[in-house]
Formats: sequence, structure tokens, C-alpha cells
Amino acid sequence: MKYCIVVLSMIVAGGLMAGCATTPGHVPTFRDAMIEPAELAPEGQASITARIQDEHGIVDRVEVEVAGDPDNAFELTQVEDGPTSVWTREVDVPYNVPEGEYTVRFTAYDSRGEVVVVQDETGSDQPLRATTQMRVVMPEDEGEAAPDESGE
Repeated sequence: MKYCIVVLSMIVAGGLMAGCATTPGHVPTFRDAMIEPAELAPEGQASITARIQDEHGIVDRVEVEVAGDPDNAFELTQVEDGPTSVWTREVDVPYNVPEGEYTVRFTAYDSRGEVVVVQDETGSDQPLRATTQMRVVMPEDEGEAAPDESGE
């Protein structure tokens, strides 16, 4: 009987803690999700940073992926803890990445490895995510002179 009371207490406490996560003002939210610089060249380097407002320490991990390429997802490292946590990582841009616009998606996970779920403005459950854009451009060859008006 004593064991049942302990288990029941844990279930109730877990339910109350989960309730705190959905209380207005206590829901974890992305404050910033960015890549600097936003315009990159192949073989360049970028700093990826996310700031999350998380009063109850629900977010345990932040993962980043370029939309459409989940096989190359990677984790950010938490560098600041507290009500506003900061997650970051320096990455090298592959030499063979095609030129173009890319959407980068940030996803928050809890300590069980599950995606943190929050309610959107319509009351629907949604994964805690943020997105940002980046652009890959080919560097101009500095050794080649631009042709003059005669085409030479």
C-alpha cells in the first residue's frame, strides 16, 4: 500500500509539473535562433546560436538541421543556463554545398529525449521549434579580372 501511495504521489506531481509547462508565461519559447553570418561561402565557418526562455528547465537539448536533410542534424552546446538558456556551436560549411537559400530548423528536446511540445495560439500542440534562413553564395574569384566592355 505504501508503494502505491508513493507511485500515485509521483504521478500527481508529474501531472502538476507538466501543468506548469503549459501555464501562460511558463511555456518554453525560442527568443532567438540565428546563424552568423547569414550569408556563407563553401568552406566558410558559421556560428549557430539559440536563446530559449525556459523558466522550469524543461529544455535539455537543442538540435539543428537544414530542412530536408535530417541525416545531418547536430546538437548545440549549452553555454548559459537559467531562465534564459543559450545554446551554440561553430560549424564549417562543406566545400560541396550547393549555392542557394536554406531553411535551418531548431528543435528543443526534454531530458527523456522527446521533442518538447507546446500549444500554439490556436491551442494546438506543436513541437517547440524555430527556423531561420541562411544563404550559400559562391565566392568571387579574386584572381580573375572582370571583362571590359569590349568583351576582352
